[in-house]
Amino acid sequence: MRTCLLRAFVLVLCLVSSSFLIAQTASASVPASASDVQHAPDPDSGMIGHVDGLFIPLVPGAPFHAKIVVHLTRQLPDGATVEQKYYTLAARSSDGRTYREMREPVPADSDLEPALVHTQVYDPKTSLITGCVPDERICRHGTFDPTQHPVDEPAGPSSDGKSVLTRESLGTKTIDGLECSGTRETRTFKVGAFGNDKPLVVIKEIWYSPQLQFNLSVTRLDPRNGTQKLEVTDLKLGDPGEAWFTMPDGFRLVTGRGMQTRPVYPAELEPLIEKDVSGMTPDELKTALDPVEAAIGTYTKVHAQAAPNDRSDEFAGRLRQRLANDLRMLQQNSGPRAAQLQEADLRMNESFRTVVNSPCIDKPAPGDPPNIPTSAEGVRAEQTAWLALRDAWVAFLVKLFPNANPASLSWTLSNERESDLRHLENIERNRGCETEESIEPLLARYVTGLTPDQLDAALKPVDAAIAAYAKAHAAASPNDQSENFSNQLRARFSGELNMLQQNANSNFPKFQLQDADLRMKETFREVSTSPCIDKPQPGDPPNLPTSAEGLRAEQTAWLALRDAWDAFLAQLFPKADPASFGWMMTNERDAELRRLENAERNRGCEIEVSIEPLLVRYVPGLTPGQLDAAVKPVDAAIAAYAKAHADAEPGDLNDNYARMLEQQLASQLQFQQQNPMPSQDNFEEADLHLNQAFRAVINSSCLSKPVPGDPPNAPVSEEKLRAEERAWIAMRDAWTAFMATVYPSANRAALGLNLTQIRTGELEQIRNIERNRGCVPQE
Repeated sequence: MRTCLLRAFVLVLCLVSSSFLIAQTASASVPASASDVQHAPDPDSGMIGHVDGLFIPLVPGAPFHAKIVVHLTRQLPDGATVEQKYYTLAARSSDGRTYREMREPVPADSDLEPALVHTQVYDPKTSLITGCVPDERICRHGTFDPTQHPVDEPAGPSSDGKSVLTRESLGTKTIDGLECSGTRETRTFKVGAFGNDKPLVVIKEIWYSPQLQFNLSVTRLDPRNGTQKLEVTDLKLGDPGEAWFTMPDGFRLVTGRGMQTRPVYPAELEPLIEKDVSGMTPDELKTALDPVEAAIGTYTKVHAQAAPNDRSDEFAGRLRQRLANDLRMLQQNSGPRAAQLQEADLRMNESFRTVVNSPCIDKPAPGDPPNIPTSAEGVRAEQTAWLALRDAWVAFLVKLFPNANPASLSWTLSNERESDLRHLENIERNRGCETEESIEPLLARYVTGLTPDQLDAALKPVDAAIAAYAKAHAAASPNDQSENFSNQLRARFSGELNMLQQNANSNFPKFQLQDADLRMKETFREVSTSPCIDKPQPGDPPNLPTSAEGLRAEQTAWLALRDAWDAFLAQLFPKADPASFGWMMTNERDAELRRLENAERNRGCEIEVSIEPLLVRYVPGLTPGQLDAAVKPVDAAIAAYAKAHADAEPGDLNDNYARMLEQQLASQLQFQQQNPMPSQDNFEEADLHLNQAFRAVINSSCLSKPVPGDPPNAPVSEEKLRAEERAWIAMRDAWTAFMATVYPSANRAALGLNLTQIRTGELEQIRNIERNRGCVPQE
C-alpha cells in the first residue's frame, strides 16, 4: 500500500512541477533566428543531485524524435568515483506536442536497461499534461499554462547577489547533420552563498540547434554533483507519429483537470524512505521512525508559533522530503572529515547567535516573508525543537549505519539549518539592521575554564575592535566590497588560538617580536608616505586604500584590534609573555602592507625607504627628529649604492637588496653595542684587504666578458664595477658618520670596520667568479 502511495505521489509531483522544471515557451509560428537565441534554457541540477533532461519548447513546425543519453560522474570525498548512465526518449509533433520520459540511472558498466519511471505528454492546444506510470499502469491528466516560459538570466551578478554569471561563444559545429551554436556559461558562487567556505564555479557547455530550437548537447561541471553530460543521439527529423502522444493500451486514466498547483507531501516519512532501508520489517521501520515523527510534529508546532504568518501546511512535508534526501545522500557518499563536522556546527551556532541577537528580530516589517519568526523567543524555541529533531534523526540513522561516526550523520542537516539561519540573517539586514556578530562560536571549542558568560564578556572588546577595524578598512578602501572581511578576521584569530594551544612554547624570543613590529612600522611608514597613495588609478586592486589619511585610520584601528586580542589571550595564557601574542598578527599585517607597497610601485611610485625603524631601538639617546635627520644621508647612500649595484650586476634581480643592506647595517649597530670598539689598526688592516681584493677584480681580463652560467651577482664591466665601489664607499662614509653621532668618543674610521670586512667578502666572491670564467686575477 505504501509503495502505491509513493508512486502516486511521484506522479502528482512530476505533473505539478513540470511547468517549472520543463517550462514551455510560448507557441510561435515563426522560429527565432540563431542571432536571436544563443541556446534554450537549461535546467539547473543545483545541489540536490537530480538531473533533469534537455528542455524542449512547444513550438510547431519542427517535428523530430530522438534518444537523449545521459552520463553522470561524481567523485566521493574518499576519492571513489561513481559513474552512472541512462537514456530517455523524446519527441515533438508538427503541432508542437512533446513527449518526455524519466528513467532510473544504472551503473556505467551495466548492461541493464534503465527502468522507465514515468512518461509525460504536453499538448499546448488543450493545456493538458498526461503523465503515466508504467509500474502502476495509470495515467493522470493535469493542466499547465503553455504561455509561461523560462527567461534566460542576464549575465552579471544574480538578483540575490550570491553569484555572478558570464557567457562566451564557442562558435559552431554540426551535430547529427544540424548546425549548432555553442555557449559556455560560467557561474561563480560567492563564499557563503549556500554555506560554502570558498568560491564555487559551475560551468555549462551548451550546443543549440536554431532549426529545432532546443539544445542537442549540454555538459554541466558542478563540484557539488560532478559532471553531467546530456547528448541527443539517433535524431530523426519529421513527424514521429501519433503513437508517441496517445495513452498506452492497458493503462487506466485518473481524471482531474483542477489539479493542485503545489506538491503533495505524504503525511509520514516512512513511504519516502522505505525503498532505501534494508534489514528492517515495515513494523520495525515504523517503530524506529516514531521518535522522528514526534520530533517533526513538535518542530512544526513550534515553527507555527514562531512564524504565525506562515499559513503553509507543507512545512512538515518539506521536512520529511529533506530527511529522505539526506538518507539517500548518506548512502551514496562517504562522511565528512572531523574538522568539517566541527566547522558546520560552529557556523550554524554563529548564524543562530547573530539572528537571535538582531535588534530587528522583534520588529516585523511589511514585506517580510511569511515564514520568518517574529521574535527572538520564537527563534530560540524553534532552534531547540530543531536540535531535538536532529538528535532523533541521528539516532535513527545510527541504526542504519552502526559503524559511522554519529556526528557525521548530522553534517548535512547542520549545513542546511545554517543556510536557513543565514536566510534569516539576510532578512534582518534587509530590515535595516546591522546584525551583531561575534567571534565567540569560533573560539568556544578552543577555550576551557571559562563559562559561556565569561567567554562572552571576555570577547566583547575583541568583537568591538573587529567591527571598528572592518569599518575603518571599508572607509580606507571603498572599492573593497567583500562582505566576508570580518569573518576572515575571525577565522584568522581562531587559527592563531588553535596554533598557540598546539605549541608547548607559545612564547617567541623578544628580538623576534621586536623585529616583527619594527618591520611592520617600517612598511607602514613607506606606504603611508608614498606620493601615489592619494592618486588611485584604473586597475588598482579593490583593497587598495585611496588616501594616506584612510590608511592611517585603518592602522590605528588595527593596532587597537591587536591590543584587544592580546588582552584576551593574556586571560587564557596568564604565564606567557603578552608581547608574544602579537607576533603572528604583526607578521600578517606586515605582509598586507607589503602588498600595498607593491601596488604603489605598480602605480609607478618610488617608495621612500628608510633604515630608521630598524635603528630606533638601538639609539635611545636621540629624539625621533634627531634620528630622522641623522639617517637621511644613510638612506640616500643606500639608495644610490643599490642603484649602482643593479647597474653593475643586472643579473641580480633581488627586489629587496636595499632592505637587505638596511638589515645588515642594523645588525652591525646591534653587534657594536655588544662588543668592544675596534681600533684604528684593525680598520687599516681591513681597508688594505679591501683594496687588494678590489684591485685584483678590476684588473681581471675577463671582467667585461660575461659567459653563460655566470652567477646573477657577476659584474658586466669594469666601469660599472668602479661606479658601484664608489657608491659603496659613499655609503660606508655616510654610515660611519651616523655611527659617530651614536659613539662620539670612538675612532670614526674604525666604525666602518664590519662594513669593510663584509664588502671584502663580496669582492672575494667576484674574484672566484673571474677564476671560474678562466681568468686568474692579478694578486
